[in-house]
Amino acid sequence: MILELRALIEGEAIPFTDALDLSALDFSGRYLFPEPVRLTGAVQKRTGIIQLDGRYETTMSMQCDRCGKPFGRALSEPLIVTLAKQREAEDREDIVLLRNDACDLHEIFEPAVILSVPSKILCSEDCAGLCPRCGHDLNESSCDCAPEADPRWDALRALIDE
Repeated sequence: MILELRALIEGEAIPFTDALDLSALDFSGRYLFPEPVRLTGAVQKRTGIIQLDGRYETTMSMQCDRCGKPFGRALSEPLIVTLAKQREAEDREDIVLLRNDACDLHEIFEPAVILSVPSKILCSEDCAGLCPRCGHDLNESSCDCAPEADPRWDALRALIDE
């Protein structure tokens, strides 16, 4: 959605509501956004600075990296961005530049949504995962597999047994 800001008056806000479709975005074979990401907020000019105050919300469809169970997780984050026609200094990369006195909300929100996806997806912080030998879900109960002994410790075990 392109938001025209030519008529933006000092102190007045331009509200927006939009949806961002990320359903085709592939995260290593996973499609985490089956429903559109809802975008809400407003753009306001205060003391010569144009600021976008927004929020994105959706429910991600995920699969745990440890136990493999599918689950949904709500994602709702605020986003505050400074908009300008030009950068005052080259090192100010936090400012989003306007093109023809307009901003594309999808270009602003898409990177923020993608960066909020965790690199390690877990159904819970204490997820025990699967047994590496039999594949049993260790969150439900422990399995009957005997713990594997590392052969590098055999020499020490022999000393203890003596």
